Amino acid sequence: MTAPAVDPAAEVERLRKREQELLTEIRKLTAENTELAAAAKTSRNFRADLNAGHINLDLDSWGEPVTNTHTLPHGPYINAIEVALTEAKLEPEQADAFVEDSYDVPYLRGVITLTPETSGIPADRYAHGLILIWDWHTGRDEDFERGPSWQWAKLVDEHGQSAPPEPLPVPGFVAPAMLAATVATLAHTGKPTPMGSLWHDHLRQPVEAAIDAWGAES
Repeated sequence: MTAPAVDPAAEVERLRKREQELLTEIRKLTAENTELAAAAKTSRNFRADLNAGHINLDLDSWGEPVTNTHTLPHGPYINAIEVALTEAKLEPEQADAFVEDSYDVPYLRGVITLTPETSGIPADRYAHGLILIWDWHTGRDEDFERGPSWQWAKLVDEHGQSAPPEPLPVPGFVAPAMLAATVATLAHTGKPTPMGSLWHDHLRQPVEAAIDAWGAES
C-alpha cells in the first residue's frame, strides 16, 4: 500500500505551529514553577516563625507594614502576588503586609504599589502610580463581609494620596498569574479584565487556615 503524499509546506507549517504551542506551554510551566517555589518558601518561613513564637498575634503594631511579609499569615499570598507581577514585567515598587483596624476591629491588609519608573506602567495614565489593595475581614465589622477582596486605586500625588478605591473583578484568592493579567489590562487600557481562577489549592489552603487561626485570636 502506498503511503499518502505529504505536502512539505503544510507539514512545515504544522511543525511550526506545534513548536509555538510547546514554547507557550514551557513558558507557562516555568512561571508556575517560579510561583510555586516562592510560595513554598514563604509558607515554610511562616510555619517556622509560627512554631518559634515570632508571629505577633497581640497586634502591638497595627497598621505598621512589616519588612518580611511572611511574619503575618497573609504574607505568603502577598509575596506570591509580588513574584507574579515581577514575572509579568510589572515589578512592584513596594509590597507590604500588615494589620489594620476598622472601628477597633482588626483586619489583614496587603498593599502593592506600582509606578511608571519601577513597574513600567504608562506615565500618561498613572503619573504617580497605582496601588493594589487586598483585605481580609473577620466579619465582626458590620460594614464588611468576612473574607478576602481585591481593590485598586490611582495615586494622585507624590505623597501617596490616592483616589477612592475601586473593586477589582477577581476573587479574593485569585491566582497570582491571573491577577497579574488583570493588572496588565488595567495598566495599559484603564479597564481591568475579569479573572476567575483561584490560587492553587495546596498553596491557598494552608494560608487560609493560618488566616482563620489569626482571625480566631484577634
